[in-house]
This record gives sequence, structure tokens and C-alpha cells, in this order.
Amino acid sequence: MEMTRVAFVDESIRADSAAYVMAAIFVSPHRVDELRDEALRFRLGAVKPRWSAQQEQRRAGIYAALQVMDFGSIAVSGRPLQMAKQERARTQCLKVLLGALEAQGIGVVCIERRGSALDLRDVRTIDRLRGRRQIGRDIRIEFGDPKTEPALWLADFVSGLTADAITSLEPDRGILQGTHVIDLALR
Repeated sequence: MEMTRVAFVDESIRADSAAYVMAAIFVSPHRVDELRDEALRFRLGAVKPRWSAQQEQRRAGIYAALQVMDFGSIAVSGRPLQMAKQERARTQCLKVLLGALEAQGIGVVCIERRGSALDLRDVRTIDRLRGRRQIGRDIRIEFGDPKTEPALWLADFVSGLTADAITSLEPDRGILQGTHVIDLALR
């Protein structure tokens, strides 16, 4: 399968509900600039709008806008989360998500940057997955800064609203239509 699509990845953590969600949105490369333009309309003075920082009325508007946007999405829901093992949960979710993205023909994955030390931890995880042939060498992994990559905001919104939906914080809203959610029992 020719890998052509581009994915953007972010996470959401619900400590009170013991859930870790990592989500990706993806589009064809020719739609990336359009996706960025669509994301920019959510900026209201904030450098990076985060789902968790939005008021309810704004969340409802974001949710409605996301429902009509043209992108694919996959979320991995890892539970139960032990906060002391948050990085382990990330590793497990990243493994499953990257495999699912590769199966969807994603060629480039842009993961939200978390800082040098934590990004290096992700690089080591990715290298281990490649060494074990759990993901291929053709999928390119990059780290993006949400200050300069607005498509990451949409991944944040999808991960946040998915986390809210699966932990019943937003039972009326539900999971974004078309999002494939993979449930993962964390070890």
C-alpha cells in the first residue's frame, strides 16, 4: 500500500477517570494547508487552544465544526491509567496508534513536541518498535510545535473530546463521528 497521508497526534489524560487517550487526525498531503487554515479559526488569542481550557459553549461550537471537517481520525483509549506509569501508558498507546496509522497508509506522523527529554523517549520507543518490526521503516515520524503547527490543535480537540466521551464527562456530546476508537487495557 502506498503511504501518502499525513497524521497529527496529541494526547489527553483524565487522571480522575484513569484514562489516557492518544488521538490522530489524518488527511491527504494536498489537504494539509487547508486543514491548517481550518484549525486557525479556533485561535482566540491563545497560542495554542486546548480542549481542556475551553468553556462549554465554545466546546459545543468546536465539536459541531469538527463534525463537518474532512479528516480521518483514530483514538487509542488506554485504561486504567496509573499516573505514576503515565509514560508507560503513552508507550503502549503510541505503539497501537502507530500500527493503526500505518495500516491506514499514513506516510508521515507529526507528534506534538513535549520537550527534548520526552521527545527523545518517544524516539527510543519508535526505534524499538521498528527494531521489533512492529512498525515499518517507511513511516516518517516528526515532532511538531503546536505554536507553529495548528493541525495539532485539531488532534488535541479529538483526543480531549474522546477522553471526555469515554469517561462520561461529556455523555451528551459523544465521540466524534467517524473516529475509530481502539480500547487498550493498560498493563
